[in-house]
Amino acid sequence: ADGVFVNGGSGAIIGGSVAGEGNVISGNNSSGVELSGLHSTNNIVRGNFLGTDSTGTSSLNNSVHGVLITSNSRSNTVGGVSAGEANTIAFNTQDGINIAANVSSTNNFLRGNSIFSNGTTANHLGIDLGADGILANDLGDPDTGANNLQNFPLLTAATNSPTETLIYGSLNSRPSTDYVIDFYANLTGDTGGNGEGQYYLGSSNVTSAADSNVTFIASMPAALSGRFITATATDPFGNTSEFATNVYAQSTVSGTTYTVVNTNDSGAGSLRDAITQANANISAGDTIQFAITNLSTTITPASALPTITDTVTIDGYTQSGAAANTSSTIFNGTVLVRIAGPSAGSGANGITITHSNCIVRGLNITGFTGTGGDGIEISGGGSNTVAGCLIGITGAGLAAANGGNGILISASPNNVIGGTATASRNVISGNNGDGVEINGVAATGNQVLGNILGAGLNGTSDIGNVGDGVFVTGAGANVIGGTASGAGNLIAGNNSDGIELTGLATT
Repeated sequence: ADGVFVNGGSGAIIGGSVAGEGNVISGNNSSGVELSGLHSTNNIVRGNFLGTDSTGTSSLNNSVHGVLITSNSRSNTVGGVSAGEANTIAFNTQDGINIAANVSSTNNFLRGNSIFSNGTTANHLGIDLGADGILANDLGDPDTGANNLQNFPLLTAATNSPTETLIYGSLNSRPSTDYVIDFYANLTGDTGGNGEGQYYLGSSNVTSAADSNVTFIASMPAALSGRFITATATDPFGNTSEFATNVYAQSTVSGTTYTVVNTNDSGAGSLRDAITQANANISAGDTIQFAITNLSTTITPASALPTITDTVTIDGYTQSGAAANTSSTIFNGTVLVRIAGPSAGSGANGITITHSNCIVRGLNITGFTGTGGDGIEISGGGSNTVAGCLIGITGAGLAAANGGNGILISASPNNVIGGTATASRNVISGNNGDGVEINGVAATGNQVLGNILGAGLNGTSDIGNVGDGVFVTGAGANVIGGTASGAGNLIAGNNSDGIELTGLATT
């Protein structure tokens, strides 16, 4: 059943804006809060955690929606933009907030909430009005139904500078009407494109012209918590729209260098902390360098490291004593920074990237367990580079298998594994899956160049991957090797094929 069910009641207050008034409404077999019935009006839901624990970070999902407004319930308030009013609505199995397709389910005010990671399909949204899935805007916005099927804004661009974030867009809705546009940032783009709203940025007031249109350039704070920007529109009666299709914020803010000085799992100077800070610092690109002073330079995470969600270079060759490969036939480099996975949990990856233009170089990634435990997984973004790494094999040339693939590229384009320069060569051997797997129709334009796949550091010993050297499935227009100097890969000793192409592969 629901966590809280208001059936025909008016004026109920669930939670509150003062510290300690919010409820944790999570783990229910239906929705967290359901407001139902024609006489269920003027109810307030504020300051609660719906689908999460009391920190808002761990999933205790409700099995249906975070909040359901149905059976013509109207004029309710979920959230707010003043301190303490926002609800955290996350990890629910279906929508964050669902207003069912009832003609009188209108004037429901949905502003300021932190809504993220809800739903299991593209039809599950942060805010869903009426029928499941994104509601198409219509000219002049003449609708009736859930929140009058209020049109959402169209965002065209966002730019982040040291002084402000500018968001460009437009709204087509009812003519000569005042609207509030609320802006939000997300760490990642939502599955359906109409991104949820994890971090509230602020609002802008606009007025549509007689032709129902208004364009805007909104100025928001310079400090962003995520690059994917979305927005909602709310009319004078409190009808809030679904979220707009998100846009990616380009940034001209100079990057920051974070230094890893120890092998601790967390805390100041750790790799985990450096990734967390780099993710939070929206910039043109940060750098993580190494100056580990421990006797050992092996980092053993106790759980999966944070997914990389912003542009960063992680450079293991900055560790004192490390040196890049200089040979055109073998691997003679010295890779000192090792990330070892046995304690991270089954299925954890060594490095996971969901962003673009990241560089990972000079790392030794071994021992991540389970079939999903890839050395490096690139599952989103694009144009990333992995160079000069040892994956599945130690610096001593011994097998230290990752449970999955050495590198998995999933639905991500234009990544480069290796390169034509000798310093870019990776050795990807000894993994329980494929050396490199390229998967999905969106995984186009990837290049696998100059690597050793399945052989040892000396290019002759057999430390094969259990699967293929390179496996391409359902993906086209990728390049494996080439005729340019240094482009060819050495693919030897793998337990299955050297290169396997399946599905749509036209590599």
